[in-house]
Amino acid sequence: MINIFINFLLCSPPIPINRKGLFNTTNIVSKRSIEVKRHTIPLKFNETVRRRKRKVKGDKSFKWKTTINYFVDGTLNLDIVKKALLKIQEETCLKFVRRSQLYERMSGVHFINGKTCYSMVGKELGKVWQDVSIANYCQNEGGIQHEFLHALGIDHEHNRYDRDQFVSIMYNNIKPEEYSFFRQVKREDSSTLGIPYDYGSVMHYDLVASTARGEYTMIPKHKLYMKTIGQTKGVNFNDIKTLNYYYCRSECQVKIKCHHGGYQNPKNCKVCKCVKGFIGPRCNLLILPSPKCGKSVYIAKFMPMLLKATGIKDCVYHIVTPKNSKILLNIKFVSTYDEDGYACSPDEALEVKYWPDKTVTGARLCGVNKLINIKSWDHHVIIYYKSSSPKSGFNLYFRRSK
Repeated sequence: MINIFINFLLCSPPIPINRKGLFNTTNIVSKRSIEVKRHTIPLKFNETVRRRKRKVKGDKSFKWKTTINYFVDGTLNLDIVKKALLKIQEETCLKFVRRSQLYERMSGVHFINGKTCYSMVGKELGKVWQDVSIANYCQNEGGIQHEFLHALGIDHEHNRYDRDQFVSIMYNNIKPEEYSFFRQVKREDSSTLGIPYDYGSVMHYDLVASTARGEYTMIPKHKLYMKTIGQTKGVNFNDIKTLNYYYCRSECQVKIKCHHGGYQNPKNCKVCKCVKGFIGPRCNLLILPSPKCGKSVYIAKFMPMLLKATGIKDCVYHIVTPKNSKILLNIKFVSTYDEDGYACSPDEALEVKYWPDKTVTGARLCGVNKLINIKSWDHHVIIYYKSSSPKSGFNLYFRRSK
């Protein structure tokens, strides 16, 4: 009986329970011309970006091959650079080859120890070593990945042509000489590759980028995402998906269908890469319960139900209700470590995915939060709770809404 009821709830696709107990549910890439601009952006990375606007579509000279050489200056932390690149290599068709010197007649990325953090957006013409500058304050996994993604052709998330639907730019709070850092990329000069705007992208700046007086320069139009933007821990699901769509779509000759925002894995064409919380070869299975996290799937009814967790955990919870209904969440409290005060770390937060597209980062809550009400946009909510502190925890009630 429960099989039929769960099918009715999600029904996109149906989710019967299989024999193992699993529920069966089934950035802009910049196109540019030759003009070079150098920007200095005083945010966490104090980043300097050298940007060329040029065409990508039909012009392969501005795009890397899938094997990319790199050289790391001896004064940089080699282990951190290797770790940052390994994460991207493991998740894409791209292969990064470390070279012992800057060979002539060879192109590649040269990681230098600079005073600022900067990168060209996309590959430079010809066989050249192009600089990616890493200063001390961005010499971490997320900072290196941010600059390296620029070199691979990925522009800032908040510069997308559709960004006005998602953020408000507070020009009165921006240093006048830095207005250009908030200039949108034109639709004809870019492609989103069909990937939605993601507040949690490693390519998204924080609330006070280029601030003149310490006030907010960019505010999410969805206020629950105030502390989702600006995370520097590393690439997220849609950052990797963007790279795979841009570089790896020709890797699989035989296409397969993936569910719930998943996509074909270019390193293993028989399976899909899934959003956290979905598993299986086609991303059509919901994650299993676990001893530490307990039950993983809840059915919202009209009577409020309690969901809570405490301590060191990494948990995923699905809350579902009939397709024509929505879900009301009443978050009584969240308490986690707040690393920098501006952006929640994905490793220390309660994240609520209440939009229909579960590929995009949810609203992240960290530090101490109380009495927050959320109404889902559809009949399915995913909640992530992750913390490395025994003192962390959350407590919420959920119910079905008519």
